[in-house]
Amino acid sequence: MTAALAGTAVWTAGGADLLASVMRKPAPRELWRKQVPHGSIAILGEMLVHDAGEALSAVDLRTGSRRWERRVFPEPDDPAAPEPSDGGPEPLFAAAGDALYAAGGPDDSLRRLDPATGSVVASVDDLVAATAVLGAQDSVIFCGDAASTTLTAVDGARLTALWTIDRQPEDVIIVPPSGGLVFRARSSGRVHAYAVADGTQRWQADTDAGAMQALVLDRGTVYAAGRHLFALDAATGRKRWVSTGPSGSAGGSVVVRDGDVLTDTPGSARSTGAPAPRGGGGTPRGSDPWRSAGSCCSPRGSAPHRATGTRASSAGT
Repeated sequence: MTAALAGTAVWTAGGADLLASVMRKPAPRELWRKQVPHGSIAILGEMLVHDAGEALSAVDLRTGSRRWERRVFPEPDDPAAPEPSDGGPEPLFAAAGDALYAAGGPDDSLRRLDPATGSVVASVDDLVAATAVLGAQDSVIFCGDAASTTLTAVDGARLTALWTIDRQPEDVIIVPPSGGLVFRARSSGRVHAYAVADGTQRWQADTDAGAMQALVLDRGTVYAAGRHLFALDAATGRKRWVSTGPSGSAGGSVVVRDGDVLTDTPGSARSTGAPAPRGGGGTPRGSDPWRSAGSCCSPRGSAPHRATGTRASSAGT
């Protein structure tokens, strides 16, 4: 599942559904829903771009009405040519500033698109075997290959490679829109931070979360969800808190909004308090402000219970 935030709304894509909701407690309110073949999404201005199979489609954020739909990569001229590689579960496009970038096609190329129409503005096919666009920060685009074994930073204006590091297919990569760092979580539970400018490692942090299902950055905190949910200082990698309940297990989608960390598990959604503000008050660190209907446990391992979306007790935190 992938998720995007803007204002008080959240857009999630998973399975065959693209869902737009307003973040309200005790439960989100649905705005619109539509079926989509793939789960990749990106917000660009007042539009949401999603993968429509053989084309990219842009819809209005608030209504879901279509703005444009365009096939970015043409079919191979040679009928006998091999099928173009794709990024598997990784996104094929990302928004950066006022531009949209897509990767793939018969030649595994990287293309810059006009966000208003989806038409191709520039393209490069000899830079890197780009089959996925993992994100963008300022004018730097991060691309992946078909085997998910490399991460390449590309100058979005010139479409030239800046640096490349090796990675594993099971790694989770997040590229925040700003901040000068890109983050990587490994199957061992180790989280790395790299400098966007040159790819040097700034820090690494070991957790016992195992294989990561989700990695999210919000207001200086990296939330890493695996067997447990870890909150790490984005600048240093220092552990702020850990929730040992089922927050990050199985489903592993994480959305952060207004100081709450929303996580999903099979049959339930869960909100975990972000770090409390200095001077006291606010939600206790790692506690459960509320849960939606479904079975889950408290973050300190108390007995499972049935929740209804009302605010849960933070006892034991």
